[in-house]
Amino acid sequence: MNTFAKALFFALGINAASADSVGSIRGAVVDSELVAAKKTGTSYCTWSPDNSCYKNGWPSCCSTNALNCPKTQPPCDKQTGTSYCTWSPDKSCYKNGWPSCCDVNNGNSCPKEQPVCDKNPGSNYCTWSPDYKCYEDGWPSCCDTNALNCPKTQPACDKKPTRSPTKKPTNNNRRPTASCVPDDRPRPVRDGQRFRFNLVDDNAECVDSRDQLYEYGQFVDTLDFSECADLCVNSVPSNLAFSSSFRGFDFECASATCNCLYDAGTLNSKNSNTFQRINKSPTGRGSISGTTPRSSAYCGKLVGAEAVEDIVADA
Repeated sequence: MNTFAKALFFALGINAASADSVGSIRGAVVDSELVAAKKTGTSYCTWSPDNSCYKNGWPSCCSTNALNCPKTQPPCDKQTGTSYCTWSPDKSCYKNGWPSCCDVNNGNSCPKEQPVCDKNPGSNYCTWSPDYKCYEDGWPSCCDTNALNCPKTQPACDKKPTRSPTKKPTNNNRRPTASCVPDDRPRPVRDGQRFRFNLVDDNAECVDSRDQLYEYGQFVDTLDFSECADLCVNSVPSNLAFSSSFRGFDFECASATCNCLYDAGTLNSKNSNTFQRINKSPTGRGSISGTTPRSSAYCGKLVGAEAVEDIVADA
């Protein structure tokens, strides 16, 4: 309390200690009034700020045009921790408040990108059945990176015109295409997640945007394209299967070999023991962007992963 205030209270016959008590009581009353007024008004945009839930104290729509805010108060947008499994629950998006992978293995097997909502399946076009007539990978490309950032309106088709067929080299040792690739869109499942692979091209190996090959771990005696997909998902350590550096696979039909593809620097002595052979020389990184010619080889691109329960719900 400053000198002027003490003098004033002295003139009024109130000692400093009593003044401090009065101030404390008044502060308590004010705090009580604030608590009581925390949720006054018909709009949550007029309530007292909740900094434990929202970055700015209120839902973001209140900062733009509160008249356009939804009737139901939006979920918290304050994110704590490095994993979305530790963020505030979002029950408007997820049935349990978090992606289903957070309930498995303490969330350690979750993909790097946050999965799409699982509440009201079918409301997001990223959860619809694939449309290969419209999209190269069956879904808009934004669904393969971070579906939460996809636009509200479904993007236009990105399917390119079918290329004119090219003459394939003759190889008497090569098995017929049907036996090499019984399914050009295999969908193996692991720990409740379905992995989606698409055949990019035949007589070709996968390359990145710089036309660089990827480092790989190899399995031998592989039956076909589909088995190669399953091996790369279910016969490797989980930290490789669910790694953001896992890009797809090359299946070499004539030699029956399966190469699981990863960004350069991914494989090491601790995570590659299940492979019969590894090659760390290639420098490819990032999403598979094209192919380079190689006889009897088939490039399979990982285009996404989703919870199995979403598949059942959509069926």
